Amino acid sequence: MAAHSRQQINPNSRTGRDIPAKVEKMKTETYELPSFWASPLINGDYSGMEDTDIEALEKWLEKEKPGYCVSLSDESFFAWRHDASAYVLACDCSEFTFIIGD
Repeated sequence: MAAHSRQQINPNSRTGRDIPAKVEKMKTETYELPSFWASPLINGDYSGMEDTDIEALEKWLEKEKPGYCVSLSDESFFAWRHDASAYVLACDCSEFTFIIGD
């Protein structure tokens, strides 16, 4: 299974501005997930999805509880194994980044 990554965001790295401590401690988690999950994960729009795809996404969300999706990679790639392989077969995937709670 593809491994997701966790990183610390440092908002001061580019701006040099004072950023509240809460923002400095913001963490993200990146998952390789089916690209066709982009619309529901980013916009909450499930229109056009098959019932089985919605069920798979909801099961993954219930298990992982990833937080709020804030980013999607510009390029997609085909993956036999990804972070939702237990719910969706091999497919076109993208990297999705979520803000996670403490």
